[in-house]
Amino acid sequence: MSRSGDTTHFGYEQVSTADKAGRVRDVFDSVANRYDVMNDLMSLGVHRIWKRFTIAQTGLREGERALDVAGGTGDLTIGMAGLVGRSGEVVLTDINENMLREGRGRLADAGVAGNVRYAVADAERLPFQ
Repeated sequence: MSRSGDTTHFGYEQVSTADKAGRVRDVFDSVANRYDVMNDLMSLGVHRIWKRFTIAQTGLREGERALDVAGGTGDLTIGMAGLVGRSGEVVLTDINENMLREGRGRLADAGVAGNVRYAVADAERLPFQ
């Protein structure tokens, strides 16, 4: 039997803590190209209001820097990039490379470029100070 610190919940399952990040990554790999549609359906579009509110609450200004942790397809990054402008910078991170690929495409489609960087990163072990 494992010590209680060696396992954690993943849905209705008990899994080893070492396996959880990989399982999370696998889930998002499987839904990356449908993630935004799923959010619209599950929240009846309310997630868009939450995201607009969140962006307004950042207090970001021209030239500042921001980190969008577990930002997936980049909804918050799009808004933050507009606030920090060309002289600022936003780093979009996600543990899932497929989600970042979707995000990069969405940002390009929205005309957001030049002030955004991308990093595959685990939110629990960010490679930033």
